[in-house]
Amino acid sequence: MSERTPPAPVIGAVVAVGVVAALLLGTGALLIAGGLPRSAVLPVAFGLLGAAIARGLWPGWRGPRVLAAFFGAFVIMYAGTALADGLADGPGGTGAPAAVLIGTFVLALAGAAVIVLLFVPPSSRAWFARYRKPRPRRNE
Repeated sequence: MSERTPPAPVIGAVVAVGVVAALLLGTGALLIAGGLPRSAVLPVAFGLLGAAIARGLWPGWRGPRVLAAFFGAFVIMYAGTALADGLADGPGGTGAPAAVLIGTFVLALAGAAVIVLLFVPPSSRAWFARYRKPRPRRNE
């Protein structure tokens, strides 16, 4: 690993955040094309936020790391409510199609993966600790 290339867990988190951001931007574009521009505001806003977070994770900035944790938690909560809503009507009702439920479950896994990849592996923690100034030691 060179000084400029992040470790594999950080690359995985950047890819996961980038894919979720691209999906949100795509959803916003489809809503705009369908004549629902007001409904597209949140997906586009969170898609742009996700793209900015992914860009900030690569050089090892700590601020985007914290924002990525919130982004991942938001994605998990969104997917959880969407899954609960889609499963509530049951197979005979007006529930969501199976493909939508599977996609939403994968979205929740991506949110959890972002949090785990950024905070658990030692190589990831070291990548974000590079810019931290060492604390002065007390004389005892």
